[in-house]
Amino acid sequence: MSNRGVPDVVMEILHLNKAPIDELRKRYEKAFCEPPAARGRKAILARLANEYQRRARDAGNGDRIRKRARSRPAPPAVAKRKRRPGEPRVGVVLTREWRGTEIRATVRENGIEIDGRLFRSLSEAAREITGSRWNGRLFFGLVGRTRKGGRR
Repeated sequence: MSNRGVPDVVMEILHLNKAPIDELRKRYEKAFCEPPAARGRKAILARLANEYQRRARDAGNGDRIRKRARSRPAPPAVAKRKRRPGEPRVGVVLTREWRGTEIRATVRENGIEIDGRLFRSLSEAAREITGSRWNGRLFFGLVGRTRKGGRR
């Protein structure tokens, strides 16, 4: 107990509320031995708060915690992301002309590389190039634009 009778776990969660997203991601990785699947601040914060509360509740039950830790599978050495349907294969080079400049995007195992910069998705790369939100597959010509009613 600290700060006028407020439990330490509550103070820790209040601190997390004010922490930058990078710190939340580091703490998540430390707590769960894997990077967060969710990108949103609220989802990461909720999962961390839940874990901290569970640990505080289980603090007196050391044997049970050790048993749970032994039953948890070890994280994979290299976490590979599943390829989504319609997503280009690793190594494919996509080209697109945008305002007189040819853009070459190479699909890597961990994202899309353009001019040495790595993006998490085609949409993120297209947003950086154009300055507005685009469907990445549409921007790079992997799918066509549909008319109203769903026909091409």
